[in-house]
Amino acid sequence: MEKSTKGFIIYTPRKKWKICQEIINRENYIHQNFLFVGDALSDYKAARKNGICFFGIVGDGKASPFPYGIPIASFVFGFFSSNLSKT
Repeated sequence: MEKSTKGFIIYTPRKKWKICQEIINRENYIHQNFLFVGDALSDYKAARKNGICFFGIVGDGKASPFPYGIPIASFVFGFFSSNLSKT
């Protein structure tokens, strides 16, 4: 959303949950078939608000910003490739 205030343009970014909702609705996707991978609490909240599964990315040695029980890894590609190769 852009607003003009005395010659200045102020941009307010759209909310992540709303962007997810728009994509799901536009493409007729099923919420339960999504996996939102993110590194911020706002990513987790967007996924939760839309009923999407969430996987958190947390840097090595960093505290997780996500609620207890949320699956996390420090490097997503390594996690998925090692777990997918077992199937």
